[in-house]
Amino acid sequence: MSPEMFKEPERAMYPTDLWSLGVSLFEMVTGVLPFQAESELLYSVAIAGKMDEPAPSVLDKLPDDRRSKFDHNLARVISQALEKHVSERFHSVDEMHDAVYACLINRGE
Repeated sequence: MSPEMFKEPERAMYPTDLWSLGVSLFEMVTGVLPFQAESELLYSVAIAGKMDEPAPSVLDKLPDDRRSKFDHNLARVISQALEKHVSERFHSVDEMHDAVYACLINRGE
């Protein structure tokens, strides 16, 4: 659940979906969830309790040999999707798509 879902579930719109996509991408890349907690009940605190903490970076969870090879621009895209404040996330699906597409183009794919 995105941070806003804990505070104002009626405000859930596309930013919540982009946040969920960021969680999925983070886990696909690192093998772990971006927010850690000792129990399911404490996930709400890990996600929504510390709103001033920066979004997690996949680069912090990757081993050194993978970190140096991972696209740092894509890491920034994932982090932006995981921003706790809606205003700091992508403003549309198209904007996130364009950011991911730019990463692929820069890699020559």
